Amino acid sequence: MSREEVHKGVRQILYTQPAGQVDLYTDAALNRLNKKYIRHWKQKEEFCLAHHETLRLRERLIELESYDQELQSDLKELVQDIANHLKKKLSPAQTQSLAERVRRVLERLLLSKGELFVNSIKNSNLSFPIENIQDITLKDLGENPDSTRVGADVTSIVTSSLAELLSSPRESSQKYLRALSNSYTLMAFLRETPDVQSAITKIFSDGTIWLDTNVILPLLAETLAEEAARRFQNLLRAAREFGLKLRITLGVLEELDRHMNRCLTYARRQVNWEGKVPFLISMYAATGRPLSGFGSWIELFRGIKRPTDDIKEYLEAEFGISLFELSIESAPADLRREVLEIFYDAKERKNKLTALGQIQFH
Repeated sequence: MSREEVHKGVRQILYTQPAGQVDLYTDAALNRLNKKYIRHWKQKEEFCLAHHETLRLRERLIELESYDQELQSDLKELVQDIANHLKKKLSPAQTQSLAERVRRVLERLLLSKGELFVNSIKNSNLSFPIENIQDITLKDLGENPDSTRVGADVTSIVTSSLAELLSSPRESSQKYLRALSNSYTLMAFLRETPDVQSAITKIFSDGTIWLDTNVILPLLAETLAEEAARRFQNLLRAAREFGLKLRITLGVLEELDRHMNRCLTYARRQVNWEGKVPFLISMYAATGRPLSGFGSWIELFRGIKRPTDDIKEYLEAEFGISLFELSIESAPADLRREVLEIFYDAKERKNKLTALGQIQFH
């Protein structure tokens, strides 16, 4: 493709941005991609993909096609299950049509979420009033009338299928759903600003994340895994590189200590144990290691005399997670009000969906 063809193609995608600005960022991207991912013939000002990149993209397209087919299959099964629950008998054609409608509503919902996220960042507004699934379904029915004669159950089947898909996605659908969500969010960013890298850096360069016990425990368990498989550790490492601060409270520290004590108790008398097996020792046992060695492994995080101090020092030294006290009184009044609004809005949407019988929250 010539440089002008590249410019034209990008402008068509980012039609909300000034053409001159888009061209500048396109040229900058071409320069960064040159030699490693693309080849540039300067005499004719033409570009093509490098051979290894062509092969990689071809494999990626085949992979995405496979994920797409799995999602379509899952949607048909969900539609059929919901219809059976409603005692509605569907023909194969009706099942196919409803699955396609669920897919359209899903993509509209993901695009809506991406746009709202970007707008909230742009306007420094923490509110995310995401459209109700039922509202988007009704809009889709208005634009694409039902030709399958399913009747009044269309809305219930579509909304219930989509709610079930989003709340408990099957393993086969998760990767494709994540790719779709990321794509729509990136598209929303590009339509607001062509300099996405600066926008992302701005969002995450000055923030603090408060971590709960449910995040710290998998982080510790990953010390049992190979370096490449440590997803939580890699995620937090990336957050720190962006400039985020990681914090825990004294309550989290005490919970970690109590959890480790429960694990040690289980290791000593597992035969007479009542209740759920504690997380850390279950992850330890899953690696095939003998439970007799669990006590030695726990010593990596803490000793006997000052266990909470040891855990605090380990988290700070290994992951940059610091201990700070957090009280609601110390938060700005505006922040407290906005957090409460988000909480009550989410609670109201949850109650509405539960009342409609569309989804069960756990």
